[in-house]
Amino acid sequence: MTVGKTAALSFLCLFATSPTPICGQEVTQYLPQIADGGGAITTFFTVNQAETAVTVTIDAFSPDASPMSVLSTGSSVTFTLPIGGSAFVRTLGSLGGFSRAGFARVRSSGMTGVAAIFQFFDAGGNLLSEAGVLPSPLVKGFSITAAFSPAQGVNTGLAVASPVSDSNLTLSLMNPDGSVRRTASLSVPAGGQRARFLSETTPPLFTGLDVIYGAVKITSDVPVAPVTLRTDGTQLTTVPVITPTLEAQGPSGPAGPQGPTGPTGPQGPAGPPGAPGPAGPAGVSGPQGPAGPTGATGSAGPTGATGPAGTFSPGASIEGSTASALITFTNSGTGSSVYGLHSSSSGTEPGLRGETYSTQASAAGMIGRVRAASPGGFSAGVRGINEGTGSQGIGVWGSQNGSGWGLYGTSVSGRGVFGTSDAGVGVYGTSESSFGVVGKTSTGSGVLAESSSPDGSALEIRNGAIKVSGNPKPAFVHTSKGKSLRTYIDHPLTNGKPNAILIVTPVGGNYTARAVGVEYDSDSNYQQWTIYNLDFTDQAVGQRFNVLVIQQ
Repeated sequence: MTVGKTAALSFLCLFATSPTPICGQEVTQYLPQIADGGGAITTFFTVNQAETAVTVTIDAFSPDASPMSVLSTGSSVTFTLPIGGSAFVRTLGSLGGFSRAGFARVRSSGMTGVAAIFQFFDAGGNLLSEAGVLPSPLVKGFSITAAFSPAQGVNTGLAVASPVSDSNLTLSLMNPDGSVRRTASLSVPAGGQRARFLSETTPPLFTGLDVIYGAVKITSDVPVAPVTLRTDGTQLTTVPVITPTLEAQGPSGPAGPQGPTGPTGPQGPAGPPGAPGPAGPAGVSGPQGPAGPTGATGSAGPTGATGPAGTFSPGASIEGSTASALITFTNSGTGSSVYGLHSSSSGTEPGLRGETYSTQASAAGMIGRVRAASPGGFSAGVRGINEGTGSQGIGVWGSQNGSGWGLYGTSVSGRGVFGTSDAGVGVYGTSESSFGVVGKTSTGSGVLAESSSPDGSALEIRNGAIKVSGNPKPAFVHTSKGKSLRTYIDHPLTNGKPNAILIVTPVGGNYTARAVGVEYDSDSNYQQWTIYNLDFTDQAVGQRFNVLVIQQ
């Protein structure tokens, strides 16, 4: 990019954006822009969020995909973090001379939080600007805010890393009414990186325009890691890219060759025993012989064989009134005590039915219980199996006609409800007027979203906004109470929590256009988060700020 020295070097220092955390055996994250030298320093902060120690490797690359030696150990550094541990890794840096820019890849053996802190100093070693950013996800389609006004010193830049393969990007400058104003293209080599301002002339993007205010829609033929920067005079800030909630699905490509067969998985639990076969026919009785003389009374002969069991006629019933079981079936062998079979291919009646008319609490139409204190793995009090291979069958179906629960699961220390799917949806909840799925906990997480794929989504929101409620709420409005350099945030989700992540935006009113910072005051008299102006002027009385709290 071609800009003034301060803006250009600050631009090199500040490019990065935030991905969705993932977990698995190995996690790879990308920072699309890093810089070192010429007053620029990049600091990598990593924190172990796994249940075991993790190994972390940070690799730095030049725009042409070659290794970039900006670390004390060259272009790469590897270290180990204990459970809950963290580390800071700084680039070499210098106040003057040549500046180098590129991108970074961070690999870890478990779930690890990563952030980059970018700082820019003048020749006297005075701090001019700094920003902290998170890694960028890999996307094929995204939009960025576009602002360019030489008279006001406003410009917008774009940095793209292409870690997978060669990428070709198409940039469309959009008017506010949705029409296309200009188009441009940008190519990035495999493993390389490109950084350009929208008004840049070498190579040209959107040249010849005096003012640009709108959006740039960008598509790539392969996934890339992007981030944007906005300059406003001497103030600079990174801006996350905007990705669509749902991307249109293109036509399916041809099927690839079948991979090698994986190792055999562990044997699943045994299925229920099959139905017993029919009894064999009785033998033919022989003819009666002549009566012999009456002899002496002999000893008792052996007990004869038991005759065949009788049957119930259709519709037969057994009725009684007792506080205990009316009928008890006990099988001391390995088979079933009771077996019900609906052998017809039509009808909706079950193989086995249990009903109750009781109005007492905890009444049940049918109960299945595992009585052993230490049962085997995957043992179940009730198990539903649907052997159909289509998409309409249900293994277990719970319904309720009122405002209660269709399905309710509890556990002392395990999972109340656990759902898993190899290709579909593990747990699916829907509601016409209330909540489709509710997760609640006293000490842990009400809902845990986890993806076992490095490029999968742990949580997807298809339609609507993210709403917060309850008390205390993780999103709230803070108001400055007095004219002072700092305003202290007094909230139960932030007080005494230095590891919390706060996202703060000013809300109009008495606010004048200033960049603000957020800092935790660890003094024993405070231990609270504060908001302050980066130019160290006093906060306006009654200034309001939107605050979003994310717990680690």
